[in-house]
Amino acid sequence: MSNFFSQFGPITFMLLGAALSICGAIWAQLQNDQQQSEIIRLNQHITETITGGDSYPIVSPVFLPRSGEQGDIRRLSLGHNGRYPVYDLVVRVTDVAKLRALSKKSGYFSQNEYLWQFNIRTIGRGYENVFMDIPVQQSERMEFEFTFLARNGKFDQRAIYQKTKGVWHTALRIEKDGKMVYESVGKGFPDDLVKDLAKPVL
Repeated sequence: MSNFFSQFGPITFMLLGAALSICGAIWAQLQNDQQQSEIIRLNQHITETITGGDSYPIVSPVFLPRSGEQGDIRRLSLGHNGRYPVYDLVVRVTDVAKLRALSKKSGYFSQNEYLWQFNIRTIGRGYENVFMDIPVQQSERMEFEFTFLARNGKFDQRAIYQKTKGVWHTALRIEKDGKMVYESVGKGFPDDLVKDLAKPVL
């Protein structure tokens, strides 16, 4: 036994020491990777807190109630969707139906007839506020495009409000850089009109 240790002991201890060194290096690298991942995560969180991350506004119709009836859409309400605030928000509202009608007529027409702009500033979680009255319309179909300009980029929302057999049905789609980030099609909304959410304004 003593001969064994005298012959192989030093080599055994050297191998054991090398193995422990390798294990220590691997453990240190894992710890470093975890720290780096945590630093990246914290930096990402800080960046998204400052810019707004992937949060975005959303516009919903507001109904003017009538006794025993659904009522008509007379206002638009601005809300918030996401984890972070949306900063430096500007909302542009285009009455798509009015723009199309004006475009078919000959002669000059003003942007004021179909386009409105609102400087909202900052909205956060739980925000909901009426920001616009809809001009009185007799049409049973309303279509709007909402352009949201904010610190975290540009979002576009297309919304269609369709009245069928006395009941309003709504659908909307929100995109960023041409990619859909949210879509909501209400129960009873005509299937053949869903495709209109992706159609160009003109």
